[in-house]
Amino acid sequence: MPYTKLIDEAIDQAVVIRKSDTKMQSENNDSFRSYCYYTNNPIRDFELFKVEMEPHASKESDGHSPKTQEYILVVRGELTLRVNAQEYVLKEGDSIYFDCTSPHSFTNNQETLLEFTDIIYYS
Repeated sequence: MPYTKLIDEAIDQAVVIRKSDTKMQSENNDSFRSYCYYTNNPIRDFELFKVEMEPHASKESDGHSPKTQEYILVVRGELTLRVNAQEYVLKEGDSIYFDCTSPHSFTNNQETLLEFTDIIYYS
């Protein structure tokens, strides 16, 4: 099934999305990679990403549009998240959600690959 079909219309059956079908966005010399599995559209108020960060990588975000929340679940490794001058260290299996309209940053201070699921919800 073409990826664009997920964006354009409602789905009447189960849809499998392979990682190879996603659009990868990378920053910082490929040390931060995000794979978009679902984009927001008129019937879906969220986006879902799988994120991979190389050891000692970091990523700054200027913040998202008003009334937006971010939900993160650490799948592997340890994420240091900074939001509104607060720092949170999340380990494998930990989750957090926050108002992501403010600037925030993601850091992998470890020697191993960090993987997390990131959902951005537009209310």
